[in-house]
Amino acid sequence: MDDVTLWRQLTDSLPVFICVADPETNNPVYCNHSANEIMPKNEKERRSLVAEMLTQPVLIKFFAYQNDGKWFKLSHTECKWKNDKNMVLISGTDYSDSVNLSEVLAATDYTDKLTGLYNRHTALNLLARHIRERELCSFTVCYIDLDGLRDVNEKAGYNEGDRYILTVVDILRRAIRQTDIFTRIGGDEFFLIFPKCKTAVIENIMEMVEHKLSLVNNSNDPKTAYSVSYGIMEINMDEPIHNETPFMDAGMILTKLEKMSLEMKKEKKP
Repeated sequence: MDDVTLWRQLTDSLPVFICVADPETNNPVYCNHSANEIMPKNEKERRSLVAEMLTQPVLIKFFAYQNDGKWFKLSHTECKWKNDKNMVLISGTDYSDSVNLSEVLAATDYTDKLTGLYNRHTALNLLARHIRERELCSFTVCYIDLDGLRDVNEKAGYNEGDRYILTVVDILRRAIRQTDIFTRIGGDEFFLIFPKCKTAVIENIMEMVEHKLSLVNNSNDPKTAYSVSYGIMEINMDEPIHNETPFMDAGMILTKLEKMSLEMKKEKKP
C-alpha cells in the first residue's frame, strides 16, 4: 500500500473537510469524502472555489445538497504530495451544528466592529458562493447607501453619525429573515442577500424602511435627517454571468447596484 492510498483511507473516514490542491493551477488533486459531498462537480467551479479558499482562512457556507447549507471554517497550509511536489492542504471544521455559530461569526476577521454585521470580505465570499450555487437557489441582492452620512458627521458629530448607522441597521434587522445575509461593506454602504426571495418582496421591505426612517426624522434635528438610496437585483437560476471568477462576478453585481443607488440619490435632489 503506497502513502497516497493510505492517506485516502485515513482521511475518508474523518468527518472534516480535506482537500489537497495545486497552488499553481488551483486544481484539487484530492478531496476526501466530506469534501466531495459539498464541492462543485464542475472542474472550473472547483478550481474557482479553491482559489477563493486560498485567499486567506475563511468561514464559508456550502449550499450544495443541503437545504439550509453547511458552514465550514477553512484554513490551509503547504504540504508535499506525490514525487515530493509542493501542494496546499485545505482543511475545514464543520460549524453547522455549533450553538455558538454567531460567536464564531463575530470574530474580527469576519465582521464590522460597530454593527456586528459581516464585513466586506465576508460579503464578497458569501455573494460568490450564492452566484456559484444559483442553479440550486435563486436569490435577490440589495445595496443600500445612507444619504448624507458625511454631512451628519460634520454637522452633528461622529456619535450622531454612528446613531444614524445603528438606527438603519436596527430597522433592517427587524425587517429581514434570519436566513437573510446582512453586511456592511463600507462606511455608509450595506449589502444584503435574500435567498429564495423575489424583487417585489425586497421593494416592500425598503419602502417600510423608508417609512420608519421618516418617523424617526419627526423627532430628529433637521440637520440629521435619515434616508437611504438603494439598488435591488434578482439573480435567477439561469442568469448568465460572464466574468471568469466569482469575485469578478460579485464586483460586477455590486457595481450595477451602486449605479442604481446613485440614480435614486440623484432623483431625490431638488
